[in-house]
Amino acid sequence: MPSVNLKKQGQDQNWDFSSLSSGLAYQKILQSKDVDMLPTNFEYDFLIKENSNTIRFYKRTGKRIYEIGMQRPHPLNSAYNVISKYDAPKLITYAPLRYKDDLTNRSTIYFTLPGTEIPQIVNKRLPVTADSIRIKIQEVADFRVDAWGTLTLYYDRFEVLRQEVSTRITKTLEIHSAGKWSKINNNILDPAGDLLGTSSEKFYLFLSDEAKNPIAKIIINEAGDPVIAEITAPEELNKIVSNDLTSQEIVLSPNPTYGEVKLELMNLDYGEYDFVISNVIGKKEWGEKIVIDRKLNSFKYNFSFLGKGTYFWALLDAKGQRIITKRLVIITP
Repeated sequence: MPSVNLKKQGQDQNWDFSSLSSGLAYQKILQSKDVDMLPTNFEYDFLIKENSNTIRFYKRTGKRIYEIGMQRPHPLNSAYNVISKYDAPKLITYAPLRYKDDLTNRSTIYFTLPGTEIPQIVNKRLPVTADSIRIKIQEVADFRVDAWGTLTLYYDRFEVLRQEVSTRITKTLEIHSAGKWSKINNNILDPAGDLLGTSSEKFYLFLSDEAKNPIAKIIINEAGDPVIAEITAPEELNKIVSNDLTSQEIVLSPNPTYGEVKLELMNLDYGEYDFVISNVIGKKEWGEKIVIDRKLNSFKYNFSFLGKGTYFWALLDAKGQRIITKRLVIITP
């Protein structure tokens, strides 16, 4: 990702995130309550479909918003959809916020799997015959407003508060047998620690009175380096994509351009592709092989060397089949 300087905590800071831009944006849609979706005792105010399999349910309590439940495939059996309500809800956001405010929230949710749905490969590893099993997820989230100042995006500038959020998540396995729940050793099912155990995450939210949602969210790694950035998009975009979309999306932006562009590809099959630029009579002017190895890939280029004019860009798969061809216009300052 482009270089992002988070700077230190404190007052009157200036954050320049103008290098974070994209022609491809996810759109999250908040849906009002649907009484047919959940048991009658499951009370919520709105929901967000995170993807085709996962739904998160939220409730407003005063000036706080909590995640109070989820519908998702069970972590131990993806063919079984589970609807779970938090025993202790997960705080998402709250107001009002002031510099140096801090708050800690503890949440707990269980994902239960009936005995009839436990896969054989799991059953064989259990120490006793199980009526059901469940994964317990406990999260401790520390919220702290550690800075305020001015945030510059590529399309506007905002006065913001910066909120640091640190989370610690513990996942354990419990088994129901002989009428009671008992915790069992994580190593029985997950010796590598890929599913169970403890993990942590830290991210920064930049919040403004001008927007209901965070203007920016920056996730950092254990070394403190930014690894994922999400910014609120301007009203006019080259492409808006629903966050639960599974179809392919390919965007080259900006277009027209002075030369610098970003190629963004979503949901393409993993493998090698050819990205080529041709002139208007079909002669190849430039080409490069790219490798797709994740859900969302992006590549930056500078085509100012081609000179002012109209060109065509195309993406071909490993068999040479053309996936897309579109016009590229290069202009001069």
